[in-house]
Amino acid sequence: MGTRYISLEPEPTIPIMLEPEPEPVILIPKILEPEPEPAGTVPIPNICFPISVFSSSPSHISISIQTSCNLHGVHVNNSIYQHPIRVLKKDEHFRILNNNMSSNRRLVRCPGCEKVLQESPDVPVYKCGGCGAVLQAKKRINDTVDIGMKQINDLKIPFHVIKKSTLDFNERRFIGKGGYGRVYWGLLSWAGHVNELVAVKRLDVTGFQGNKEFHTELTMLSQYQHKNIVRLIGFCDENKEMILVYEYESNGSLDKYLSNTAKSGGPSWPQLLKICIGVASALDYLHNHVAEKHIIIHRDIKSANVLLDENWNAKLADFGLSRIGLANQKNTFVITNLAGTHGYCDPQYEKTGFLTKESDVYSFGVVLFEVLCGRLACDFNYNDERRFLHHLARTCYKNGDLEKIINHRIRKDINPNTLLKFSGIAYQCLQKTQEKRPSIVEVLFQLKEARKIDMCHRLEDEILEDELLSTLLSFMVSLPYPWR
Repeated sequence: MGTRYISLEPEPTIPIMLEPEPEPVILIPKILEPEPEPAGTVPIPNICFPISVFSSSPSHISISIQTSCNLHGVHVNNSIYQHPIRVLKKDEHFRILNNNMSSNRRLVRCPGCEKVLQESPDVPVYKCGGCGAVLQAKKRINDTVDIGMKQINDLKIPFHVIKKSTLDFNERRFIGKGGYGRVYWGLLSWAGHVNELVAVKRLDVTGFQGNKEFHTELTMLSQYQHKNIVRLIGFCDENKEMILVYEYESNGSLDKYLSNTAKSGGPSWPQLLKICIGVASALDYLHNHVAEKHIIIHRDIKSANVLLDENWNAKLADFGLSRIGLANQKNTFVITNLAGTHGYCDPQYEKTGFLTKESDVYSFGVVLFEVLCGRLACDFNYNDERRFLHHLARTCYKNGDLEKIINHRIRKDINPNTLLKFSGIAYQCLQKTQEKRPSIVEVLFQLKEARKIDMCHRLEDEILEDELLSTLLSFMVSLPYPWR
């Protein structure tokens, strides 16, 4: 089947369903130029919308389309995409477009002549340009991400306050570095905070994560809160600075306990299991509970982005690469430029550019095996299959050789039934195709089951130890003097 190319050139009308042809007709909604955003508006995170294809019978075809559009959060870069596209039902592409648009206009279809019209909330009654019918604007529910400037400004911290809290970014307060910039600890005294211990992330304005990533993380963390997501305290954008201030997590990031398993004072197996359940809970919130009509895909799940508080509670961090997708769709996806960390990235996403919730599930599966094996996803000390954990873990699991790669610190502390349950769900997460992977709801359920098995096993061991101790004491009491 030949490939069709259609350009996105704005026109005053939107084409509707064409007459049936032997081949599917590719229809691209033509979007009008958006009205200028008010000065000082915080950019909403980019949302990439699916390209729509109409067909009388469900099938998958391949299209190539070059687009460039940025409409209040709907953004597609200048790129050529060649991927299989899901065929949409009648009017579904209009619903997708409407859900992704945060402008004041909405696409509707006239019930009389089936003509597609733009509806504005400012005009309650209007006429159809096709049949002349008088139409009344429908009441709409805006469920898009909407961060008001007042809410954002409430989080703004003056630059001189942050400098004082970190002693002018003193190297003695430096605690970490990444592709985004440098992190310092500080004592913040501002508004309701009095000498509060904080982590200050100062983004490198010349680095990879620039203005877009800064505003994405600011928007996400100020809008959504969960007990297993790091808490944002404030930000600073004065003098071209890009600084985010978080609640300080005293036990640092998970990766440092996995890259150095000989380090003392690390989390025990029950604590590691608790950490994994915490991360799964955060992902379940992002994928299923942030809003009725959209989801959040983190896109950079890895052990370095899992912070730990003083009680070993997991706090998912670093939302600079996250994206918003549509909820209540069987195959929700967004088309986006490849991003993430090598060794954790979903291979199907790397190959096709299609990002789904299951892409996060794959990355989380890598983290689960990191916890089980006591090593990071990539180990460049090896030049064979051991270099990348996802490949090694799949091979050992299928061959029944998982014992060979389990961390020696937890091997003696994990019972066989818990290992079977934990490794089974981790392996399912690493399936190469997104359709075969479990949802994060199922992953969370299986991890909680693994913890129940582990707790029952430990309780049985404690009861057995008490019984043995009681028996030993009874025996010693029964012995003649001088043994008692």
